Amino acid sequence: MNEKRYLFLTLKIVLTGILLISILVIYLDPFFHYHKPLASFSYDIENQSYQNPGIVRHFDYDSLICGSSMVELLLPSEFKSILDLQVVKVPYSGGTSKNMNIIVSQAFEHHSDIKNAFWGLDLYALKSDKESLKMDLPEYLYDESYLSDVSYLLNKEVLLKQIPHLLDNSVEKATDFDTAYNWSIEYKNKYSKNSVLSQLNMPLVAERNEIIPANLDGNVVANIQENILPLVSQHPDTKFVFFIPPYSILYWYSDLFSGTFRNSVANMEYAVTELLKYDNVEVFFFPSMIENTSNLYQYMDLMHYSPRIASQIVDCFSTKKYQITAANKDETFQKFIVTTESFDYGVYSSDFVVCQAKEDFSEYLQSLQSKRYIVCLLVNRDLGKLHESEIELLKKNNCLINDYESDKYLIQVIDNCQTVYAESSADPLSKTISYDGLEISFASASTKTSASIMIDSVEYCPEGKLLNLVVYDKELQRVIDSSGLRDDTRLLMKY
Repeated sequence: MNEKRYLFLTLKIVLTGILLISILVIYLDPFFHYHKPLASFSYDIENQSYQNPGIVRHFDYDSLICGSSMVELLLPSEFKSILDLQVVKVPYSGGTSKNMNIIVSQAFEHHSDIKNAFWGLDLYALKSDKESLKMDLPEYLYDESYLSDVSYLLNKEVLLKQIPHLLDNSVEKATDFDTAYNWSIEYKNKYSKNSVLSQLNMPLVAERNEIIPANLDGNVVANIQENILPLVSQHPDTKFVFFIPPYSILYWYSDLFSGTFRNSVANMEYAVTELLKYDNVEVFFFPSMIENTSNLYQYMDLMHYSPRIASQIVDCFSTKKYQITAANKDETFQKFIVTTESFDYGVYSSDFVVCQAKEDFSEYLQSLQSKRYIVCLLVNRDLGKLHESEIELLKKNNCLINDYESDKYLIQVIDNCQTVYAESSADPLSKTISYDGLEISFASASTKTSASIMIDSVEYCPEGKLLNLVVYDKELQRVIDSSGLRDDTRLLMKY
């Protein structure tokens, strides 16, 4: 009898524990499986495979954004302010067309009145097998069976990591959907020409491989016909806005080098042609953003672009800039081919731009003595003082005002070896000026996370050294170099 009572008591304790744990998970619900975020907690939205299905089920929205990491910097707040849309973002980093099909289908199951579906079309995703997934999806969060929920309710990861972290964030800050899946802050200092060039595993100026004939990829056809177009045709009242992301121009150079560029264009053109057959479809072709795609300081690698470009994309959805239609499709692709194949990729080579090849500080300053260059300079006093020898060297090369004092901050603009603007102060400086059609902004470290120089809203010298230099070439009409003098080693660092 005692054994039976003990067994019954043990079973009762276990079941009570399971019930209490289940209630806790259902109440806090870090993966939004049962409800949207609670107002009294700050949820981190960073686990795409686990949180996306709950987002499309329970969040309030009239439009959605899906795609790969190419859409992760798009801000829902900008869709609201520019397009007056309430959007949710449900990307899958490195995701396939099947990933997008699944999450968009689930969105329609729970929100039949979706106004817009913004869909980033990556060529690699179109070329993937129509049934392939980036990663295994937790079926218990995607299906409608309550029986499978035990995998969520008694999940060790949820109980030991997700819920304790959520409790730590209690009443700390509101859940911010702009930060959802957004890596821009983490990689803030990675946007630079050198970061991009380090990803290019081929010479910039070299004989290209033989052109591969433009043939349609069977996977592209299958993904368009089976993973995308059925959703478009089944939901005629929803506007589908497809867009090909603005990879850097060096991404396409790698295609040129391997001989696959015309083949890539043919597959993109097929996808666009098929999509434009539907009245509820708009398509945008952002590789045409040559003024952005050719500025490597707006990229962290061959593909991933800056928050500034992400904001411009949202603006284009309003202005219709870079929209591709049946009427301009042929012209758009032909112009893209000509631009990409005729672009002078040698301009990114240090052999082409003298100052890029100079790593010695003295030689570097000498290389800036050209009427072609506008040099923007910032001294960040927070990190120390310039040595007297460095001050003399800068003055000798017309790169420093004569009355500069080493205990002050300094911002300066030099054109054709002549100072056209300068300001020094014992206090940190923050200033925006207009010169020669450029908007130049300076910020010392005390007025910003780190010292920076911005030209036309693009940030250079992202890590902010003691002395920061940005070189704009008036003939090429773009920034050709960005560098900083380290306060510890006194060596020139190239960005």
